[in-house]
Amino acid sequence: MTRKINHICKDCGHALYWDATAVWDVETQSFEMTDTNDFHACQECESENCCKTVDVETGEEVKQGPDWTKGYLPVAEAEAAWQAFTKQRRVEYRAKVAAQEAEAHAKANAAALAAYQETDNV
Repeated sequence: MTRKINHICKDCGHALYWDATAVWDVETQSFEMTDTNDFHACQECESENCCKTVDVETGEEVKQGPDWTKGYLPVAEAEAAWQAFTKQRRVEYRAKVAAQEAEAHAKANAAALAAYQETDNV
């Protein structure tokens, strides 16, 4: 079952309001939300960008991990998942750079060998 979440003010625990973009639908004669923006503020204390995401049933703070299909996770679990994801991405990046460097060295060596062979020094 999917976890039910709520976005509340991290300062006072009250509801937030969010900036959003809407478009007028002629057929339904109403606005339809097309996007939510990053800016949000508390309806009670007016703090800005103060969102805390919590599990509705337990009140536990939750976050999304790198695999958004798994939904919201407890904060420690989400942070561990992000750390593992970041570590894996670094390993992949370093392997890619090493392969590019090896290819560049091989091309440079091949060019140097070809130039040497053209001088009849072989």
